[in-house]
Amino acid sequence: MPLLDAKCPNCGQVLQVDNSKEAAICEYCGSAFIVEKAIHNYNITNGYHIGEGATVNIHSTDSLEKLLQNGETSLRIKNYSLALETYTKCTKSYPEAYQGWWGFIRAHTHDFTALTGVDTNRINSCYSYITKLCTDRNELAKMEDAYKGYLYILAQHDTTAVRCSLGETVDKTRANIADFANAISTAENRLKKLKKEKIKQITHLIVALCLLALIGTYAMYEIFNDSGGIISLGAILLGIFGGIVDIKYQNQKGRLSLSQLKSEIAKEKQTVSSGNNHQAVEKANLQQLLQLQQLSDDTFSRFLYIEYCNKYQLDPGFTIPEFNQIKQLLDRYSVRYQRR
Repeated sequence: MPLLDAKCPNCGQVLQVDNSKEAAICEYCGSAFIVEKAIHNYNITNGYHIGEGATVNIHSTDSLEKLLQNGETSLRIKNYSLALETYTKCTKSYPEAYQGWWGFIRAHTHDFTALTGVDTNRINSCYSYITKLCTDRNELAKMEDAYKGYLYILAQHDTTAVRCSLGETVDKTRANIADFANAISTAENRLKKLKKEKIKQITHLIVALCLLALIGTYAMYEIFNDSGGIISLGAILLGIFGGIVDIKYQNQKGRLSLSQLKSEIAKEKQTVSSGNNHQAVEKANLQQLLQLQQLSDDTFSRFLYIEYCNKYQLDPGFTIPEFNQIKQLLDRYSVRYQRR
């Protein structure tokens, strides 16, 4: 077979390689590299046709065993960024190896010690690959125990965040109750003033009508007795004029008419009634939220663990009787408990 020009990926020297072989050793630096078949298998050529006299960039690739060994070493020395890089390379080069996906989970979670900055959706996807690729039931059971144990650790940590969110909801509900109380108080005070104004205007109207009746009666008496007719007529006109002047005076002061008072009173009564109804609902909500707050941290942790397992289609191994009630209440009051 003809020899081809190539470059060593380690030292960069130009080499003559036999493209019928899978691997070769650099005569300058002694490093191993993959030739034509591996070049085609892993798509590491520059896209040029490999023919006689062509120059090929040769890239070496680590074996699965070497990548797993390097990843494990990085985990032991707690170099998680390097471990993540190594296992990422492993999953790309050997996607059929479940060990690479498991190593990725361990590196991403800092070997199951990280409590924040963890993409649980990402690691769950990796774990789903493991369940499909691993044929060793005992090994899979060990990984499942470790993975679910980590989910429980996250649940214990997230209990604090859920309690904080629950506390914020309780404070908001109490503020709503106070706002409704203020609105009710304001409406009731205005309702009292409107009722007083209504009584005042009705009393004023009754007095005016009584005076007008007395004047009219006196005037009619004088007319029928043929005495003082002009004076009586003048009294009637004076009473009517006084009533007109009084009405204009009331309007100039910006007072509401009786019909307007009636409408405003009905509106304020509706405000008070609605406020009382809303306040009663918020008080009932507050009682349920306070009952949630009284649950122990262990109950919350168990709830979150079961929720995480259900989300990722894992068997939590146990249940709690309050699970459905807690979930319904948290969802109802929009309390944040889902890990993002």
